[in-house]
Amino acid sequence: MIAPHRRPTFLLSVAFFFFVASLNCGRATGGDTDPVDHEAEDALVTYLRIDTTNPPGNETAGARFLQQLLIKGGIEAKLVGSNPARQSVYARLRSGSNEKALLLLNHIDVVPAAAEEWTKPPFSGLRSGGYIWARGALDMKSLAIAELMAMLDLKRRNVPLRRDIVYLGVADEELGGIHGCKELLEKNPELFANVGYTTKPPSTRSCSGASRCSRRSRSFFASI
Repeated sequence: MIAPHRRPTFLLSVAFFFFVASLNCGRATGGDTDPVDHEAEDALVTYLRIDTTNPPGNETAGARFLQQLLIKGGIEAKLVGSNPARQSVYARLRSGSNEKALLLLNHIDVVPAAAEEWTKPPFSGLRSGGYIWARGALDMKSLAIAELMAMLDLKRRNVPLRRDIVYLGVADEELGGIHGCKELLEKNPELFANVGYTTKPPSTRSCSGASRCSRRSRSFFASI
């Protein structure tokens, strides 16, 4: 349990999720906001402008953007994956404990968007009429930024952790995860060392053939 004088960190991360996930369907005022809210919104808009349509993927550009944000915040982060164009991004905040780690999981790729079917350019991240328009605003670049902001918040406040917190943005979820979750589980199992919980259980599509991931990963809403 978190001591009474500490902020409810996991609830804070959930709050970040609902704030950022709603940016594409709620009012984006553009006025005076909390600096962290403003930072999250700017990061989301920039990330939405990176075209990671799958096929072909090209997730490395998105992975590198997330990596740079983490590194700028003082968190060691690395790109992982065998295909230079289809990289995922990985980071871990270490607790020094043996408690099962919490995995903050998201995917970098998005499904194709036919520009003629959109009222705004799908990769513009355009703020218009109080809304933010872009492919991936819900599925699921908003969650990627929410989880990243939670990581940065934990690092900035030097929060004592009960368990490791792992950040993983993967490639190729939209087409089965062969170049993302499945490959990492098979070739880089050390990335998942002692992981026992995830905020988003991997779908059978993204972890096809990797049942051990779904067996040991389940939704977790508790203190960290």
